[in-house]
Order: sequence, then structure tokens, then C-alpha cells
Amino acid sequence: MKKLLEGWRKYADDASLLQEASYSRFKRMVDEERRPFLVISAYREDGNNQTANKNLKSDIKTAGYPFTQVVGSGQEEEIDPVTGKEVVKDVLEVTQIVTTHQRGDVEREMSGVEEEESRLFELGKALSSAYDQYAFVFGRPVSIVSTGGRSEDSYFIAAYDGQAPSPEEKYRIKEDWAGPWTTIREATEDDIFWTKIAGTKGVFVENKIEELRNTRIKHRLHGAWRDKMIRKWKSLL
Repeated sequence: MKKLLEGWRKYADDASLLQEASYSRFKRMVDEERRPFLVISAYREDGNNQTANKNLKSDIKTAGYPFTQVVGSGQEEEIDPVTGKEVVKDVLEVTQIVTTHQRGDVEREMSGVEEEESRLFELGKALSSAYDQYAFVFGRPVSIVSTGGRSEDSYFIAAYDGQAPSPEEKYRIKEDWAGPWTTIREATEDDIFWTKIAGTKGVFVENKIEELRNTRIKHRLHGAWRDKMIRKWKSLL
């Protein structure tokens, strides 16, 4: 799953039904439409990945959900069997982005927003367990209540294992690579791990924290305020 979070490259696939599949379409779905989404893979280092991926796509289609196949690109550390030293290698992993949109070829009974979100999360858990995955990624709209009591619409993206009872923050995987994030932005040359969707590289980020980090510091007290606000937003996510 770490590879899933490290980057995606879209593949042409006749079963991929995420309409207008592109970086801008995906970002609009998160930031404006605020639809839930799921990111899941069937890949294992010791498995028949081609067959597993084919079966995964079939399972998603049977469940009535549209998906887009992409490829994760990133790096991972391993021990060189010859030298015994730790080395970094590039990795690729085929994965699927699944959304709550209606498919055109398979009927699925539509329900309310919360129930659709719950069903998609349960699908992620089931597929994660069926394909022996350490984790899957799930994104959903949320409302964050600040210490002043004001509610602000946001989005919550994080990695979960197959035993998580719900997508609540307390059940997410508590590791650095697993989020949480609130949106996706275009990657820069400094970003090692990225998501490439239809030609555009992007990375998951905490939107409010990114804004604060990019704030131009005018003086020392302003810098202290910025650092305090970053800590506050991290505690709210």
C-alpha cells in the first residue's frame, strides 16, 4: 500500500469508467463534488499479480462501481543480498481508483451520501482482506470543528487496514506514509512520491497546512503564529 500512495500513472482500460479520467477531474471530484473514493491494489511481491489484478477489477465491476486503473511509482528500501547494505529501488504497482459514480453497464442501487460512503468503505475492507493487502486508501468529505466552535468543510484522506470498523480518524493507520491528507495538488520537482493521472503528477497534501507553510513570514512573531496554527490544524485532522 505504501506504493499506492507514492504515485499513479493512468493506463487505458476498457473497464475504466471514471468519466473524464484526468488529474483535474479527480481534483474536482475531491475539492468540489466532495465524493468518497477508494484506492485499492491486488499486487503482492510474491503473487501472480496479473491474474490478481484482473480478478480485482472483475470484483469491483460486479459490485457495480466504476474504476480507473493507474500505476503507483515510488521508492522503497531493501537489503542488497550481495553487499548486505540498504539500497533504494524504484517500484511500480498497479492499483484502482474506485468512486461512487454510477456505472453505465452494471446496475447498482443508489442510496444517500452517508450510506454510499459506508458501502464504499466496506468494499475497500472486503477487497483488502480478499487480496491480502496491508491497507487501502479512503477519502471522504468531513466537517472540521475548530477550537472556537466554527465548522469548516474539508476532506479527509487516509490509509486503513481491513479491520477498521469505520473511516473515522481514530481508526486510520497511524504511520507517516498513511496520511491524513485533505486534497491533491500538482507535484514539484522536490516531490519524490507522486500521483500521475492522465499526464499530470500530483501528491496528497493537507491543504490548510500547505497554505500556512507557504505563508510569507513578515517577522519573528508572525513565524511563531504560523507554527502554532500548523500544530493546531494537525491536531484537528
